[in-house]
Amino acid sequence: MAKSKKKNNSKAQAQPAKKFSEQEYIRTRLRSLPIGKCYINPDWQKRGLAFIEVSREHKQGGVTFGFAAIDLKCTGFTGGEINFNVDPFRYFEHLEKINKVSGVESLVEADYALIHNIVYGAIAFAEEAGLSPDRTFDQFQYILDEDTDDSPFMELEFGKDGRHFLFAENMKQARPILEIMEKTLGRGKYSFMVRESEGPKFDPSKIDFENLDLKKIFEPKDNEGVKGEYKYMNPQRPQPSGRPLNFPWAVEKLKGKLYELAPEEVDEILALDRDKLGEDMKEIILSTISTTWEPLEKDEDVDFGYEIIANAMQILAETGVEGASDVIFEVLRQSGKFFDFYFGDATEYYIAPVAYKLWRNDMDKVYEFLTEPGIYPWLKVSLIDCFVEECVYMDNECYEPIENLLRRLLEFSYENRENTLLWDGYYVGMLVCKANALNAKSLLPIIEKVYSTGMVDENAAGPIKEVKEKFGKFRNFSNWPLDIKKWIASIPKNSSELPFSQAVIGRGAERIRDALNNNDHVKL
Repeated sequence: MAKSKKKNNSKAQAQPAKKFSEQEYIRTRLRSLPIGKCYINPDWQKRGLAFIEVSREHKQGGVTFGFAAIDLKCTGFTGGEINFNVDPFRYFEHLEKINKVSGVESLVEADYALIHNIVYGAIAFAEEAGLSPDRTFDQFQYILDEDTDDSPFMELEFGKDGRHFLFAENMKQARPILEIMEKTLGRGKYSFMVRESEGPKFDPSKIDFENLDLKKIFEPKDNEGVKGEYKYMNPQRPQPSGRPLNFPWAVEKLKGKLYELAPEEVDEILALDRDKLGEDMKEIILSTISTTWEPLEKDEDVDFGYEIIANAMQILAETGVEGASDVIFEVLRQSGKFFDFYFGDATEYYIAPVAYKLWRNDMDKVYEFLTEPGIYPWLKVSLIDCFVEECVYMDNECYEPIENLLRRLLEFSYENRENTLLWDGYYVGMLVCKANALNAKSLLPIIEKVYSTGMVDENAAGPIKEVKEKFGKFRNFSNWPLDIKKWIASIPKNSSELPFSQAVIGRGAERIRDALNNNDHVKL
């Protein structure tokens, strides 16, 4: 499986300003996310038709999921769709919708291995008859693991009575498929049935396999808003001083895996002169940025331990020396490729303790940074997540300053809605989500204003009607350890496998998780 820190090789040369691309993320990073819940219709064997659902969990709490219809009797993969990084509550609602259109009482939870074998097995069986998977598989495949010799194998039955069996609505639909099977398999090596009589508009047992239109299954998509842009805008990239380090042995320890540090080693490092230690941390961070930002943008190999920046950030926040904020903000100004390499999909996990310790009493400084032009939109989302989830959870006195911060950011986004270097549809949607989590009803007027412009990505918070109806009802918070030794102890040995429960889980996620864990299926 690819690691979340895998570099993006889809383009040979980086552009100075690049919008975040869901398609690029899906192709290059989706398989690095842990697989979440998987579902299937319980009568898939009897029908020979499987409605499958596969999800992958983002560390910041979102869910990317794919839904597809699989014909096990003949045509294989007949159509699928991926929904990128939706709020867990909206994912739960989607499951209910699928139950309504799939013709069964409920979808049931299934092991990923079964789903994997159904999809790839049905595709292989269809290809024996010369039938290729629907073109939507070109994207859908990335929600699945690659099918390799190491993939778990299950013996499943495909076809009917050992042969390919096609069911179609009429001969017009069946004819092109029959022509392919006739040429590939030969006469008498397959069977088919055509339903010419009138029937209901949608009967899953009698689907037009060749021309399955998922628009008839899914409700119209939410407005996806407007994509923001990333562009490095600092007049002059800060450079390291080049001076010798005060404590090179301490820096060497931080070049390795932070979780390997024993508590006494952390105490030893933090017992050093704080000013000199802080200067070392600033130097190593700026030196790392200076050395690696350009090769990363050009998709070149970087022979540098990716742990060093995250580790040095934690120590720098502990020292609290003058200029610490400026150096951390410089880290946060970097591009998506930079964060992909150094933080993977656990950005919030690394940033949250730093943000709380440095800025919980200085929201003006956070506002100034978040309103800089060209900041990576996904980073803005991560930073807002950190403050709402961590600060409010840990410190009730932060509530009013953070509510005011959200108001100012929503107003700023609205006033600058023509400049996508200053905001992003998903980011604005997450501002709405966090106002919802805080039950900050005083923000509803400005929320309605930003929705009226069409700038909000509704995959983040839902349509305005739903926002108003459910405002303040989902107030679950998750937090990270703030004590540095507890934080280190909580890090798994593979940072790309950070547990879902340690990340920002989004509105309603605990209720959803309980519903899914306590029942073997999700009822309507």
